[in-house]
Amino acid sequence: MRNKGNNEMRPIKRVLAGLFALSLLYDRGVIRRGDRAGWLEPYTAFSVVAGVLYTLAGVWMVDRKAAILAFWAFVASGTPMIWGDLERYLERVANGERALISLEAKYGTGERRGDAGS
Repeated sequence: MRNKGNNEMRPIKRVLAGLFALSLLYDRGVIRRGDRAGWLEPYTAFSVVAGVLYTLAGVWMVDRKAAILAFWAFVASGTPMIWGDLERYLERVANGERALISLEAKYGTGERRGDAGS
C-alpha cells in the first residue's frame, strides 16, 4: 500500500511545478521583453503584483483559507511598496524633465547652424 502522505502531496507538487513553469514563461515573455523594450520601467511594481496574484491562485488551489490570508497580507505589505515605486518613478521623470530643460537652456535646442530650414 502506498504512503497516504505522498498522495496528498501530488496536487501540491503539480501546483508548484505549474507555478514554476508559468513564472518562467512570464519572465521570458513579459518581464524580459518589457525590460528590453523600455516599457516595463513605470510598471515594475505591477509586474510583481501580477506574479503574486497568479501565485495566490496556485495557493488557492491547495488551501483557500491560506490564499485569502496571504492575499490580505500581500495587500497590507505591498500597497506601501507599490505607492513608493510609483513615487520614485514620478520623481525620476520630473528630474529627467528638469535635466533636459537645464541642458536646453545651457546648450540650446540641439539644432545645428544651417539645419533649421532643411
